[in-house]
Amino acid sequence: MKRKIENANDKSPPKLIKICSIPEMQTVDDALEYLFGLYPPMNFKNLGRPIILKSQLYALVKNKNKIESLLLEMQNSQKIRLLKIHDEIDNSVGIMKTDDFVSSFTELSCPVGDMELLEKFSDFCSKKYHHLSICKPVALENFSDGEISTLIHYGALTIKSENSWYISAPHLGRFTRAYKAGQRGLLTLIKRTKFKEILLSEIFNRNLGKDSYLGHMYHLLAHLGAGTLNSIHTSSGLLIRL
Repeated sequence: MKRKIENANDKSPPKLIKICSIPEMQTVDDALEYLFGLYPPMNFKNLGRPIILKSQLYALVKNKNKIESLLLEMQNSQKIRLLKIHDEIDNSVGIMKTDDFVSSFTELSCPVGDMELLEKFSDFCSKKYHHLSICKPVALENFSDGEISTLIHYGALTIKSENSWYISAPHLGRFTRAYKAGQRGLLTLIKRTKFKEILLSEIFNRNLGKDSYLGHMYHLLAHLGAGTLNSIHTSSGLLIRL
């Protein structure tokens, strides 16, 4: 019998990823550093600068009061910008570093006049105005009707109601599409199991579906923190269930 000659182009079987636990952080600062580290590189799928979720912090630090207190302090000291993430599954709030929030505007390619407006807006939203949304009377105290239309055009404002807008960032729409895809992909994966539960160690080798670019741990922490998924310790390992 002739020995089969190995082809250099033959693909070796994919490496299995084995993760058996969810990290638990002692401080909110440690959790923030870990979460920002989970975000894909900025140029990957054009996702833009890093955005993490408040719900992810809830999954890592078991003290909501401590989280809210530090986020408020960081927002008032202009270190972060909070953003509303449009998602029907949970009431998501995104967190961006202020430098990244400002840079997401200055990196745009646009006429000089528009860039001056975008810089004014990012400065206003990072230093003076910290709410998730803005109503028309307050907006008109700082920007003209024409400027508001321009801000909507560049994705700096998104419609909340007839006379109010959510504060946004130019790449937030792309991020939200990837976020929604991954959130729904993970739920679908678990719903398809026999008992609507799966071991944590098995999740990371499953496909979350098209447009899910943010990573398994990113989505898992968002679900656990929002309460849409639960974790239970078993003799076989950590179980994730609906």
